[in-house]
Amino acid sequence: MFEFKLMTADDLPQVLKWRTSKVVTQFMFTDIEADLHAQQQWFKRTKQDTSCCYWLIYYQEKAIGVLSINDIDVNHQSCSWGFYIGDENVRNLGGLIPPYFYNFVFSQTIIETITAEVMEHNQQVKKLHKLHGYQFIETLSQHVCKVEHYFDVDVFKLTKTAWLTKKRFAKFEASFERDVKLNVVLNTEIEKST
Repeated sequence: MFEFKLMTADDLPQVLKWRTSKVVTQFMFTDIEADLHAQQQWFKRTKQDTSCCYWLIYYQEKAIGVLSINDIDVNHQSCSWGFYIGDENVRNLGGLIPPYFYNFVFSQTIIETITAEVMEHNQQVKKLHKLHGYQFIETLSQHVCKVEHYFDVDVFKLTKTAWLTKKRFAKFEASFERDVKLNVVLNTEIEKST
């Protein structure tokens, strides 16, 4: 049903359109301009950055959104992540995305802990985190400033152990395209042990 393909330069116009739409940007920590050149520069930086990776989310062979893994820390076997559905016609599918990501990360990489930061008004994602076994860590008071208004941000943590107790999500398997950078960063410990 879902497939996750590495973002390419050809995807940037569509990604920029989604990212600057009101339905997406309201939950993002930053607002960006609809500037394709700036988007291309950002993409070049991400391709060199070993602490992150970006995928397009495909549903029935159509790109519908973006998923990223960020703040990869090999020593602590941790990361953060985020996603959004840009295609307004399938926004209701957003709740299905996290289990695919968790199953990929906890079965095919060295990651043991995922952190997530959620803006105070994003109640749907907070409910999803609770359902999936996240532990609330703290509230960062007035952490994000958007349009001259400060927002609190709630921080959550999901461990591999907690996720593996959620047996009903075991069937959520999907293909995640990988590149050399991601393989080297996320499989370091796995390769050492074989």
